[in-house]
Amino acid sequence: MELGCGDGDPLLELRRRGLDVDGVDSSADKLERLGRRARESPFAGGTRSP
Repeated sequence: MELGCGDGDPLLELRRRGLDVDGVDSSADKLERLGRRARESPFAGGTRSP
């Protein structure tokens, strides 16, 4: 679990390395940006919304 994940640079890198990581952030804008980046990444494994 990454708290304050922002737009997800560390989170996406950990997923690229095969780890199952979830992120939480108080900013809906940053979570939307992370969601877009995750959907475009072959390693991200998708995203979930609360």
